[in-house]
Amino acid sequence: MYRLIDVNLSQDDWYISLSPIDKCIYLNLIISHATNSLGVIKNGLKLISFTIGIPTEELEDRLENLQEKILYLREENIIYIKEFVLSQAGSQKNNNYFSLAKKRFDELPSKVRRAIIEFDPVLKEVLKIEDTVEDPCTTPPYPLYTPSNPPTQPLYTVTVTDTDINNKNNNFNFNKLLLNLTESWRIE
Repeated sequence: MYRLIDVNLSQDDWYISLSPIDKCIYLNLIISHATNSLGVIKNGLKLISFTIGIPTEELEDRLENLQEKILYLREENIIYIKEFVLSQAGSQKNNNYFSLAKKRFDELPSKVRRAIIEFDPVLKEVLKIEDTVEDPCTTPPYPLYTPSNPPTQPLYTVTVTDTDINNKNNNFNFNKLLLNLTESWRIE
């Protein structure tokens, strides 16, 4: 596997301002075999810290120095390299590479995908990502009943009146009502 590195990187003000060890970390993130086609490294802190020769804790601290180009999701133990897909696709913008990167993107949890798109909005255009990242607050955890998806069991509506509720000193027995309903549903 080959990795492309833009020769203009050495003239980039951001890169020039990095310490030698931070430059080493950045380049190692790009060339690491743990980095997939999307520019994501999953659970690779130990490998990268071993390769560079620094403790994992120091690597985590130094990733903050690279936050303009590197997204580190500590909780998920994921590192993402900004604009990695564009630089690796080459000057011909290889469609096969984009397809593979899109596949790697789709494999990520929705929370991670959202964070990556927020950090690197250009990726959305490059990979033709639609706005279909699921929002757990709006996606129901149960099937919706629609005319094309009718329920398998009949739905029953029980009307409880104020009089029913006020009976027995405001202690309406819903369990008894349910028991009566279930007995009437029995098929003999």
